[in-house]
This record gives sequence, C-alpha cells and structure tokens, in this order.
Amino acid sequence: MIKLLADENIPDEVCEVLWKEGIDIINVRKISLGVKDKEIIAIATREERAILTFDKDFGELIFKQKIPVKGIILLRFSPKSSKFILEKVKMLLMSKDIIIENNFLVVEEDKIRVRKL
Repeated sequence: MIKLLADENIPDEVCEVLWKEGIDIINVRKISLGVKDKEIIAIATREERAILTFDKDFGELIFKQKIPVKGIILLRFSPKSSKFILEKVKMLLMSKDIIIENNFLVVEEDKIRVRKL
C-alpha cells in the first residue's frame, strides 16, 4: 500500500481515520505549519510518500518545473465535509484499478483522471 503525505488543506479528522484504518499517512501540519509546496514535495520524496492535496499548484511544480514526486492525489471537488472527503479518498485507495505511484490523479466528484508522471 502506498504511503501518503497530506497537505495542510486536508482535515486532521480525515488523516486520523485513515491512520486508524491502517493507511500510512502523515499530515504535514504535524511536521510544521506554513510549509511551502516545494518543501512538501521534498518531504514526500524523502519519505517515499504520495501527496494528498486540494492545491492545484502541485501540477505546475510537477509538470512545468519537472520536480519529481512519487505520486499526487489532487482532490478537485467541493470539500462538503470531512466525511465526504474521507469517502472519496477511501474509494480511491480501495480501487484495484487505480495506481497512485508514478501518477498524477485528479479526483473529481464523479470521476478520476490519471496522468502519468
């Protein structure tokens, strides 16, 4: 199973539930507040984690600036509640058809787009 690094915009509750359910996830807020995107990528790379985020700026860093990363899960839906976010993330993580590693995943309300890194 892939290890995850949650960006600051992922609710603590989501990370806590995933952790309790056996997902290896760390919230970057537990490391430091106000961490810049490039540092988040550096931490994720150092710890061999994919990044879970609502921040579209990671696409710019990954594709235009060619910064390598293990994987990105970009959540592109309205974060209605922690429960809703958790359901979407769990659905993705349980999918046998979707590979997170070496991919940029865009998770929308009704579909998931995959782009190879």
